[in-house]
Amino acid sequence: MKTDGKAALNKLRKRTSLMEAAFALFTEEGFQNTTIADIAKRAGIGKGTFYFYFEDKYDIRNRIIIAKSYEILHEALNSLPDQNDTFENKVIYVADRIIEKLAADRILLRFIHKNLSWAILENSAEMSETFNDILKQAQQTASYRDVHTMMYLIIELINGACYSAIIYDSPEPIEQLKPKLFDSVRAVMKAFEIPAEQAAV
Repeated sequence: MKTDGKAALNKLRKRTSLMEAAFALFTEEGFQNTTIADIAKRAGIGKGTFYFYFEDKYDIRNRIIIAKSYEILHEALNSLPDQNDTFENKVIYVADRIIEKLAADRILLRFIHKNLSWAILENSAEMSETFNDILKQAQQTASYRDVHTMMYLIIELINGACYSAIIYDSPEPIEQLKPKLFDSVRAVMKAFEIPAEQAAV
């Protein structure tokens, strides 16, 4: 008889196998051309077992997008060199790390395109906890109004600009675009900054 620990590990392995198989098929064959039977077969798991872990292929796609976005964000946050830097500089640094990751993995960029802000801001308990830590930092180190909206705009700006620049070199290659993009991020942050005299009230 399996112990609870072994059973949990077995479930995790099956779930991971299904997600890895789905990601491979979605990126190789396309989302529309992939069936649940294809995913289960690739994972070496019975089709009926798929529904124990996911509602349908839209559910597994969304879970993958959240997991991949979580990975990208955490890698970027964990590489921050100076915890005492300004919040603005931290945002730019993390943005740069995210861009570098997406530029190095175009398959991943194509897969999560248009969904990065949704995944980071809205749909994961783990991601929400991470993001709430970021918001707390923003309020401790500087004064911004409506930080959630500010971060949403920054993520959307980076996500949209990166896609065209990395995939199509449009309006220019990503390395040339980055300084302008980061100036734009700073401008967004400036627009949400609370003036010192108001923050003191």
